[in-house]
Amino acid sequence: MKKIVLFILLALPLFCFSQKEINEFEFKKNNLYLKLELENRITPYSKFNPVFSEGSSAFTNRDLQNSGLAIGYKLQFFVFKNLSINFGHTFRNETVLFPIERSTTSVSKITEKAIFIDTHFELTYFIKLTKKGKFHFTIGKSFMNGNSDYSETEPFFTSDGELFNWSVSQLDYRFTPMKYEVGYNRKRVEISLGTYFTKDTPYEKFTNPTYFPYFKIAYNVLKL
Repeated sequence: MKKIVLFILLALPLFCFSQKEINEFEFKKNNLYLKLELENRITPYSKFNPVFSEGSSAFTNRDLQNSGLAIGYKLQFFVFKNLSINFGHTFRNETVLFPIERSTTSVSKITEKAIFIDTHFELTYFIKLTKKGKFHFTIGKSFMNGNSDYSETEPFFTSDGELFNWSVSQLDYRFTPMKYEVGYNRKRVEISLGTYFTKDTPYEKFTNPTYFPYFKIAYNVLKL
């Protein structure tokens, strides 16, 4: 699988950039385009040490759960020649919980792996600074870690140490960061650097934002 992804990363831009100029892919006002994306998320970064909240952060690893490869699609509608409104999803195969055993708390319905779904709403502005390509700037809002639900069960004991009841809590790892991105477009290929950022995560609390940086390569498939 890793070899296939590496081949796509290397072959796709070489193939697209080698096409003749007459095949250049041009965006036009009032048109809707479909784009496929491959995103590599880098280890999250926080400027100051976090204050860890109880609960979710004890059952997983924030850095592992929010880094690595994600694949997705984007629908891009151009309200003007150089301005688009975007909507899309990315998908990741992630670990929901690590196996854990405690004397007073146990975790039930453990899903070791699940397909996390991220939803994105964006605005992108294009600037043509070269004859063969454009730079773009994107700002947006994302809804991260959909389908990350799990349940925590907590036992209650009598004074004699006998179990008499259970409390079940339904939890998840969802959060809603902002995002910004800069990149370069040539023909159908787009290469971008960006980051998600937020102060409010299910893992810990910060006085300053946590950053979730990424590198992305995308391919404009067709006009709808």
